[in-house]
Amino acid sequence: MQRVLGGKIYGPYCQAGRRYYFWRLVGRALHTSLPLFDERLPKSRKRDQFIAWMDKYRPRQKLEASRELAFAETQTD
Repeated sequence: MQRVLGGKIYGPYCQAGRRYYFWRLVGRALHTSLPLFDERLPKSRKRDQFIAWMDKYRPRQKLEASRELAFAETQTD
């Protein structure tokens, strides 16, 4: 995912007997990947959280513009 979408991976972390990594997207990488998550996240609590976050920080009109940008960038690669 990092190679395709960018961002930075932190970890591994260990807590309560489980190991995990933290993947962070910021700036252009984040804005370019939002349409991909919007289209592919299944109905779930995490999707509801994602939609609430987008509605708070990023109006839908900008998401549509990002979706078009992400599509155009994948076509030129």
